[in-house]
Amino acid sequence: MNEKMEEVGPTEEVVQALLECMVEPLLGRNSFKSKEVPTLDQQRSMAKQVEAVVLLYNYYYRKQHQDHKIEFLNFTSFCQLAVVLKPSLITYMELMRRPDYTDVDDLESQISLTERAIMRACDISSALDAAQADPLSGTWPTSKVVVFLVDSRRENCLLMRSSMTYAVWSIIEKHLDVSSGSLFNSKCINKKKRSTNIPSTSSQYADGARLEELALSAAAEATGINRNDLVVLESHLVYSLDKEKATARLYLVQFTKSVHEDFMVPIGDVIESLQGPLIKKILSGWVVSPAVEYFHLLPYRDILSNWYSRELLPNGLQDLTVELVAGHAYDVHIRGSSSEKEVNEENVVRLMIKSCNTDCDDEKIIEAKRRGMQGLSAVSSSQLDSQHSEDVVTTLASKESAISRSALTVLFWKREKLSSQLRTLEDEIALCDKTIRTVLNGGENDLPLKIEALVDGSNDACVKGEGVEYNTNQLVEDQSIHSKGKRLSEAILTLQNQCQQLDQLCCRSNWALPTYRVFPFEGGFQAKVIVKGADFEFTSESNIHESPREARESAAARIIAEVARVPGQNQ
Repeated sequence: MNEKMEEVGPTEEVVQALLECMVEPLLGRNSFKSKEVPTLDQQRSMAKQVEAVVLLYNYYYRKQHQDHKIEFLNFTSFCQLAVVLKPSLITYMELMRRPDYTDVDDLESQISLTERAIMRACDISSALDAAQADPLSGTWPTSKVVVFLVDSRRENCLLMRSSMTYAVWSIIEKHLDVSSGSLFNSKCINKKKRSTNIPSTSSQYADGARLEELALSAAAEATGINRNDLVVLESHLVYSLDKEKATARLYLVQFTKSVHEDFMVPIGDVIESLQGPLIKKILSGWVVSPAVEYFHLLPYRDILSNWYSRELLPNGLQDLTVELVAGHAYDVHIRGSSSEKEVNEENVVRLMIKSCNTDCDDEKIIEAKRRGMQGLSAVSSSQLDSQHSEDVVTTLASKESAISRSALTVLFWKREKLSSQLRTLEDEIALCDKTIRTVLNGGENDLPLKIEALVDGSNDACVKGEGVEYNTNQLVEDQSIHSKGKRLSEAILTLQNQCQQLDQLCCRSNWALPTYRVFPFEGGFQAKVIVKGADFEFTSESNIHESPREARESAAARIIAEVARVPGQNQ
């Protein structure tokens, strides 16, 4: 999570907001007198809620505000603050109820389930270290497999609410060590209990094939979907929030059969909810954002965002999957490809293809950008150490032809999309000009056109008072003149700037808006502009300029100068 959030709240208010969201619902639901001891189930549920609060504050919130060096709350500090903010939490504590809690020996045997969860979450947060860009270590063992299950159209995903933590969404998980207990309740979806012969120790899952089989078996067990209807799209190694210095293997899996619709959530909504700050400032204080409800998906946020952004790209670019792990090695899987050598030779080409699409304004790319996706950004060589930078340069040199072909493919596609958008805009402008002419000419049948224009343009900037202020009263009162447009000698020049002011001149004179064409030339760009009025047509070409915008403005300035030189022109 690498956003830099500017506004930082006081520690007490931030923790209070998290407790209100994660803990208060259980405190209110489990109402009992302060002297009564919560049941074992209640203690287990509360332990999960409080553990989530510790991780959200000590790791994720502090990581979002690294520049502010926010205080890390250790075990004792968090317990003390929690019982001050939520006094009824004391019933879930053992150590905090002792006056001599700071001098207790053999601490592990003297604490409650909730206190043990707080201690574990503090240890995990400390090991992950919010100051590190990537907490993952290649020496950490894999403790579980995680499955992000998507439908056949890759538009919706399978999520369970409150199956692991109350009021929080989660995905399918399976721990390698059964003794640690799987937090995922498979009965949430599949009412019929299924048995699987799965080994119980992590040493039996040393190779990827067995981990993948375990993940698919867990998905089948959780959903009741036939194992043969599940396809692995890609996998990634991520840090785990269940154990200190442990990893999880995430699998993105697609299924072809339907499951209960109550558990299907649009992927785009999930990705959008995961973006942004965890805590937001409102008038009355600080509150949690929707990202907190997806707490269990936070370790996979960037991976899911990158994958979904690629899904928004054209089909020809959707099969590219590259993950840069800790800036040192590529952990790459391409839809069923298992050849590490083949993948590593081509990964730079794939990264460059992704970077070529960063600025494309195709509707799908805009949607990806709107959702705050990170997956279209190329990994620059500066992110690698010197040895791998040399490897990248060598790969680039050996794959120059492939890079050129890929770049041209993307650029041709981008030009086609932009040209299509331009043609659509030109058609709309021409229809708008025709409608303006019809309204100004008047007639018995122009009322529907006027009403349609009002409805379609109710949200436009001109209705809101932004942009050009059109003298519509004068246009309506003097339709005999303006129905044909002003003659060139009647145009009033009161403008001094270029493209925008040429547009305004045309609007105020009731001419069609200017049309531009920009051509690449050696050393820069040249623009051509055409302005048509009631009794004239002007065409002007610019000199060669460094950017398309400068060339357009130069051509517009020449047209304005031509208009100013017309005999009889009002100054």
